[in-house]
Amino acid sequence: MVRSPYPLPDLVPLTRLHVNDSLRVNAERWLVAHDYHRQRQNLHYQSLWLPGIVQGLGVKLIEPPDVAHSQFKDAYWVEVQPGLAIDGAGNPIVVEPEPVANRVYPLVFSTPLPSDRVLYVVVRYVDPAGLAVAPNADRLLERFRFDQRIDVLEPQDIELCRIQLRRGEVNIEEPQNPLLPHDHQLDFRHRPQAQVRSPQWLTVGTVAQLPQHQVQSFDALMQAVPALYSDLQASFNPTSWSSATSATWVASHLIYCADSAIVPADDAPQANRLRALREYLRDGGCLLVEATRQSPELTNSLEILKRDLNLRPVRAEHLLRRRPFFFNAWPQPLGRSLELWWDDGLLVLIGNLTDLWSHPQLTRTEIREVHEWGINLLHYVWQRQHFRRLLQ
Repeated sequence: MVRSPYPLPDLVPLTRLHVNDSLRVNAERWLVAHDYHRQRQNLHYQSLWLPGIVQGLGVKLIEPPDVAHSQFKDAYWVEVQPGLAIDGAGNPIVVEPEPVANRVYPLVFSTPLPSDRVLYVVVRYVDPAGLAVAPNADRLLERFRFDQRIDVLEPQDIELCRIQLRRGEVNIEEPQNPLLPHDHQLDFRHRPQAQVRSPQWLTVGTVAQLPQHQVQSFDALMQAVPALYSDLQASFNPTSWSSATSATWVASHLIYCADSAIVPADDAPQANRLRALREYLRDGGCLLVEATRQSPELTNSLEILKRDLNLRPVRAEHLLRRRPFFFNAWPQPLGRSLELWWDDGLLVLIGNLTDLWSHPQLTRTEIREVHEWGINLLHYVWQRQHFRRLLQ
């Protein structure tokens, strides 16, 4: 599951109360005054922070409580620890210790499962303004709601844990090793932590289905990005072009493509891909084509992608060599030579390198070098699209 970047605040000016000595205070004006401060606080969190958990909010399995409705007596139940989180809109979610009944929740799904699924246990903020309130109440308590999702998270969800469910019968349990949970066990490894928002965020997609080792290689690069260059955040969507929605594909800042997906150009599936990729490049996208060698067939496909093809080597002064890491020469792990050619949004990599981001035969130093090369690539893609948007 790939989660989209959390949105920045809407560009709507704030409205505050114009106070003067003759101003009469009524309910409407009181709300204007207080909503202004609330919106200003949310604007701060949305702009500078990523949503996530601040403290607590652990999850454990419990027996069904005595007060559970009969239809939930056979369900799995979880109890959530007290804690604090901030959601994508900047709203605080406070789960208080008492009463304990507010912190228990049943997991409901039908078995046997017809296919593999991922179950997410989430918490979300509840605005009391949308709830029924007693007419004589003069205070509103901001609330939260525990929920579960299957396969997809909603924008305001804060993930507390997930469970990989396999088809057939299900037996959920707590992990013996929380660092390495198995199927049908509570998995805490993907819980979002509230943290400073990186100013740069981009998504990487792929044209054709990748082998599993290459998907793991891209995932390894995505995991290395925050530690090596915290100003950038990236996500990889392994869904291929043939099965992805057009919106998902077009929204990708960078599309990866092996030469086998577009060569030969006269093959029907390749021809369809070339037409779609040509439109993607025309719309300002960035395409990385990787090949083991240059060939006339590859050149023919590239000329279809760009009518006035003008591939040039990446010189020393190019951004790809200088930011954020300086490369006087390209990495050559395992003795593999590397050539990188570019033509605006088209990058052609000669020498398979993308499968080395998690290669077991590389030393730590070599892994770090190819990770830094990958981060330079991602940074270049983001910078190019950022400057293009500034000119629109």
